[in-house]
Amino acid sequence: MLIKHNIETNKIFSFLNPYTNPNMRLFFIALLIRLTTLLLIALFTPYSLNELSTRYDSDSYLAITNSFPAPYNAPSMLPDVKHYPLLPFFIFLTNLLLNHLILSAHFVVLTAGSISVVIFYNIAKKYSDKAYELAILFSCFPPKWLHVSTLIFSEPVFMMFLLLGILFILEERYLPAFASLGVAGIGRPVGIVFLAAFAAYSFIRERKISTTITGLSLGLTPFILFHLYLYSQFHRLLLFAHSKGFGGRIFSFPFDGLFEGLFDTNMLILRKLYTPLIFIFYLLSFFVCLAMLRKSRYLLITLWYLPYFIFISFIKGESINWWFISSPRLLLPIAPAALLLLGQYLSKERLQVLFYLAMLLGVAYTIGTIYLN
Repeated sequence: MLIKHNIETNKIFSFLNPYTNPNMRLFFIALLIRLTTLLLIALFTPYSLNELSTRYDSDSYLAITNSFPAPYNAPSMLPDVKHYPLLPFFIFLTNLLLNHLILSAHFVVLTAGSISVVIFYNIAKKYSDKAYELAILFSCFPPKWLHVSTLIFSEPVFMMFLLLGILFILEERYLPAFASLGVAGIGRPVGIVFLAAFAAYSFIRERKISTTITGLSLGLTPFILFHLYLYSQFHRLLLFAHSKGFGGRIFSFPFDGLFEGLFDTNMLILRKLYTPLIFIFYLLSFFVCLAMLRKSRYLLITLWYLPYFIFISFIKGESINWWFISSPRLLLPIAPAALLLLGQYLSKERLQVLFYLAMLLGVAYTIGTIYLN
């Protein structure tokens, strides 16, 4: 019995040891980068954590958290409907233990962002012998990913469940996959796009309409229940942020506002530099994805990348520069797929160099965005 106990203890220590387990190593590296970024924010910007929690969308997520266990429970919370409840729910649960709302919010975001890196590593192992290098690059690239997974945004929790669903699909565990994608769908509205794309993948691979319908029904259930609940609260059908879509009412020509943003004299120079560069990254990935259409091995990545990229390309915002400002954040769900597509053309050594450059750029971008905005 003692020998068996020692073996089990050694297994646990081996699993938790970052030196022997690349999953734990990636988790701690991603977490350390985010904690360091927070420390640098405290040192080089005039904002405390409490002050940061009132900026961007953070105050809305915290307001929803405070409304639990019956969220959106007042007419005054109608504007908060565009922010979905998954992040606030996890903050609420964590706050029951920590009893500190801001600390709980950062704990959830930092942890989910770091776990997402680990899940991506396990996805990348199915495609590449450079999985570790790709995953460590994803810990801080694109810079917007580091930004939103350090501050109080919904993307880290959404990304965690999206990537988990993709990993389950790769393991041909379709019901857990659709359950995870369904949870992602109440993290951000765009989750529905991925649910449809992966339902198509399920049908193509399995050729079983019953499996696809069952999975799709499972995945849609959280989204439907959430909106039925909103209807009971506000007596209105509030799909996609009370009929305003993702910042706009209609679709438009591709990349609406991209050039207007470049020539806008009021636009921050930081955005003018970052958005075109990151757009090139996604556009290159798009062309590589098109080239992979005939390769069955990349079918999942193709359906992960193409439908969503096309969808976002045609979204129109309320202001002329909305697409320019919002696209780096909106395109984040396909950033891991883009890294898989482009990473195959880079050596491990170049990916390692890119990691250090991306880390510096990501930290600078996060601090610069906070300071200038």
